[in-house]
Amino acid sequence: MFWKRRHTRITARPTDDQLMALLRDRLDEMAPGFTMGSRVHNGMLLGHTGWALMALPNHTDHPAHFDLGFSGDVSLGAESIITDCISGLGDFPDALDGVLHLWSETSGACFLEVATGGTGQFADHLRGGTQTGGPTNGHTYGDAGGQTNRQTNGHAYGDAAGHTNGYATGFATGHTAGHTAGHSAGHTAGHTAGHTAGNSAGRTAGDTAALPGWHTISSGVIAYGTDDGANEKLQQALLDSEVLRVLAAELTPVLNRSWPNGIKVFLCRTPNSVTAEIRVDGVVAEAASNAMAALPWPALQEVAFARFYAVAVHPE
Repeated sequence: MFWKRRHTRITARPTDDQLMALLRDRLDEMAPGFTMGSRVHNGMLLGHTGWALMALPNHTDHPAHFDLGFSGDVSLGAESIITDCISGLGDFPDALDGVLHLWSETSGACFLEVATGGTGQFADHLRGGTQTGGPTNGHTYGDAGGQTNRQTNGHAYGDAAGHTNGYATGFATGHTAGHTAGHSAGHTAGHTAGHTAGNSAGRTAGDTAALPGWHTISSGVIAYGTDDGANEKLQQALLDSEVLRVLAAELTPVLNRSWPNGIKVFLCRTPNSVTAEIRVDGVVAEAASNAMAALPWPALQEVAFARFYAVAVHPE
């Protein structure tokens, strides 16, 4: 017998337990049966195999901003927790809908990839080739096996993390399938266009999009805003930029955990400005963020945003 939990639509900031229940529902949609036997307790969603999601203290007082953590095996301690932060646009409940959609397609996809053993079903594995020297660890969470042919049913929405005040909000439903030449096409509905693009599946050692010397799990790229053309342009630019490789000199020094490092990549392009933010394990990587902002992003006539999430699993 199959059943679905029923929730009243939340019109204000949810409690931590409410948020975990909503994320559990989202995981049920992404991976039916994955949350069986899980429980919500004290702001955590605990899986019966040891995985966990958790609400973390917010680093901003924005009501639609959420700091989240996940672990493939929380019994390994605090260092096993990989962090992300997400902001929704507009008022509740739309802002919360946006957070849930954005999480599911970026850091949520990476979480499922980590928690399910790393087969490539939910996120892509980028191989950065062999690195000599440096720290190593035995927690690989699995490698991608062959072609993944994964599908992403995308609901692209707002991230912005405080950079979006005054910009129009909206809800987009993008349906993306397969991976062609390293990205997938998004079809949008509604007045705000959302596009999700994934990296090509089954990549091998020496992948040019990879962080050199690292095995990295990466979500697809989401672009969103009020103009379909601007969204597509920024999405393609972020895909083509291969920022993990290009910014390796700035990123590698801050990947200093013995456990996997979480990398959030956010980009906002307006007609007059560029805002770029890279966070590693929840902390702004200033040098990498500044270097990303200085890259030659396309000129746009409308505001557009793009984001993806990656987990630097271990040096190779």
